[in-house]
Amino acid sequence: MTRQQRSLWLLATTLFAVVLTVLSLHHIVRIPWRMLPDIGGDGAKNNLTYLYHSMWGSGYHFQGMNYPFGEHIVFTDGIPLLSVFFASIGNVSAPVALTVLWWLLGLSYVLSVVYLYKILLRFGTPPLYAMVFGACISFLTPQMICVRGHYALAFTCVIPMLFYWSLQYHETARIRHCIYIFLLGVISSLLHPYYAGMVLVWVGAYSVWYLVLSGGTWAQRFRHVAPYFGLGAAVPATVMMLIRVTDTVHDRPQTPYNPVDSYTNLPQVITSYFSPFWKFLVEHHIMPRVSNGGEGYSYLGLVVIGMLGLLALQQVYVRVRKGTVQLLPLPQFDRLWVWMAFSVLIFSMGIPFIWNMQWLIQYLVGFKQFRALGRFVWIFYYIIAVYAAVVMYQWFTALKASGRIRSAWALLALATMVWSLEVRGYMKTTREISEQGAYNYDMIWSKLEKNWKDFLAEHKYQPTDFQALLLLKYFHIGTEKLWIGHEGWMMTLGSKAALQLHLPIVDVMMSRSSWSQAQDQVRLIAGPLAQKPTLAMLPDDRPFLAMVLKTDVLSHGEQYLLDNADYIGEHSDCRVYAVYPARIRAADKHFADSVNAMVPYVTTDTLVGAAGSWYAAHFDDGRNGTPLFGTGCAPVIRGNDSVVADIPVSISADSIEYEVSAWFLLGRADYRSPDLLLHLLDEKGNEIGTVKAATNASIDSRDMWFRCAQYFYIPAACRRIRLQVVNTLNPAYLAMDELLLRPAAGLFITRSAKGEVMVNGHLFKTNM
Repeated sequence: MTRQQRSLWLLATTLFAVVLTVLSLHHIVRIPWRMLPDIGGDGAKNNLTYLYHSMWGSGYHFQGMNYPFGEHIVFTDGIPLLSVFFASIGNVSAPVALTVLWWLLGLSYVLSVVYLYKILLRFGTPPLYAMVFGACISFLTPQMICVRGHYALAFTCVIPMLFYWSLQYHETARIRHCIYIFLLGVISSLLHPYYAGMVLVWVGAYSVWYLVLSGGTWAQRFRHVAPYFGLGAAVPATVMMLIRVTDTVHDRPQTPYNPVDSYTNLPQVITSYFSPFWKFLVEHHIMPRVSNGGEGYSYLGLVVIGMLGLLALQQVYVRVRKGTVQLLPLPQFDRLWVWMAFSVLIFSMGIPFIWNMQWLIQYLVGFKQFRALGRFVWIFYYIIAVYAAVVMYQWFTALKASGRIRSAWALLALATMVWSLEVRGYMKTTREISEQGAYNYDMIWSKLEKNWKDFLAEHKYQPTDFQALLLLKYFHIGTEKLWIGHEGWMMTLGSKAALQLHLPIVDVMMSRSSWSQAQDQVRLIAGPLAQKPTLAMLPDDRPFLAMVLKTDVLSHGEQYLLDNADYIGEHSDCRVYAVYPARIRAADKHFADSVNAMVPYVTTDTLVGAAGSWYAAHFDDGRNGTPLFGTGCAPVIRGNDSVVADIPVSISADSIEYEVSAWFLLGRADYRSPDLLLHLLDEKGNEIGTVKAATNASIDSRDMWFRCAQYFYIPAACRRIRLQVVNTLNPAYLAMDELLLRPAAGLFITRSAKGEVMVNGHLFKTNM
């Protein structure tokens, strides 16, 4: 092609990509200032973090959640590339922030098509073919589902650009292409830090397979790989350095939890509910279920799957019929890219971590902070989709050359139709998401109902009368060690109030949050016996604006806060209260004074104010040198689980409320923690119920000692409780201390030989 022809085809491809982007994202790019595609779960949190920081933030410190601590914006999915920029220029309105975000997202779709077009051209396909199938690959991307909430991960141009510049470097060895990759990596990592990991995985896989498969001397191979890998690895190093310089927290989790559902599985690669073909099979009960997303989702498309299947059959045929001519030739596609793609697929499947070898992650320092390894499968998708498109063109030309013109065009027409229909299914999904976005925006900003400012004004309050929002039921998600409650719809309602009132939220739904801050924060709902250090950190004594979903039943500690609050009214599906920190501190002191009055008269374990069975184990035999309380503690059980107590109970009435608690010493270098499992048995030894208490739901702790506790009701038929420690993954803890089963209505006071006091399983600071 001449330079003019190349320019015209590039222009045509760009216009084609713009049209498809508008058709796919529709309202998102047409009315971006009024778009919130998702307002539940991660979507609600990501709306809040990005908009709150863009509108009112400063620097890298996000102050819209985890009040009064705040958080580094990178750990909030707050799209720091944009939100920090807006914060640095004096902030912008929500419509401006949304318009910039969605138009940049739309631009990424256009760039994705353009770069895939350029990649296919380099593999020898003609311009029209490259344009059409570049668009098919781009608009069938697994990143499409990120538009539902993980907006920063929906920028589809990053991997195609990375692929294109890697191809350029592979063929020319010009350093400038490595520099382009470095700049792309740093910029995209400021959209979301996972892109830094994406670049590292890409350059790492390329470097390994180049060293293994390429010709030349080892010195030549290393000279080729060194600048490529070095500048690629510099991307996460640069991001980590930026975070280190701007972050004030020094006790973030070192090894996040990687659940099995965060890895890629085969159904996520070969099935998709967004495809009309697979959807038809499900709706007509031919298939029971197919993949509809997930962290490891990477549906290839029927055309790509078909190409891979035919290639596999072809290779089998050639091996069986040695010496025969292949039915269809393989493309001139460097095998390095294929090996690279499948190695990343294996990595994203969690192999070998899913084979009880999670200890290996300790040696992959660069990936310890990436919980969802399944996201790296996107690399596999783009490489294999390009590979399949090149294979198909090679087959098309081979059929034409052999005189089978009709077969050639039939192959191309069928592939185009099937791929286009699946793309149309994806576009239908993204259009539906975008069509919901305008309603979501109006809902969050109360365009069709009474807003929060008007509600407060009716009750003689202003937003500035409050210092923060307290959402109940309380949740704190993101430290790996602690997982308190569940955000649910309350996150949506809370973000709605926060954005309308310019009030930060006390609750937390973020990632890699500080352990010490989380431990201090969650004691707020631990009741009158727990110290509440965050109350002493508040800038003033203005109340919290507490929101309680009308259908929720609160825990004892949560209700204790409302017992020291003023009821305001009902709004936005919630009961609304003013919770006064000074009243809580006064109530805590009053309760402590009452207990202190009793402590001098307690010489042994004593239950006050209730009757019924109780059980306490102090493990004071001195066998372990790190007790929480007293003179000893129980060392870790080396099995996956073990029965630690068999407790007789005598219940005179049905449904008596009890609390079980135990303290566990946890390790600092992992996310692990044990559970308590109570088996409720009748007089014949039959199990009539079970109760689970999770240590990662602890709301009281001291250093790395965490109190595992659960309130529950004992039925009248229960005569024995068998208490089991679930020690999975083994070992999940280091030691256990102070096991207690008590009636919830009373006070259980314990004094150690050293004069320490515990009340209801909580460490208690006496006046003595």
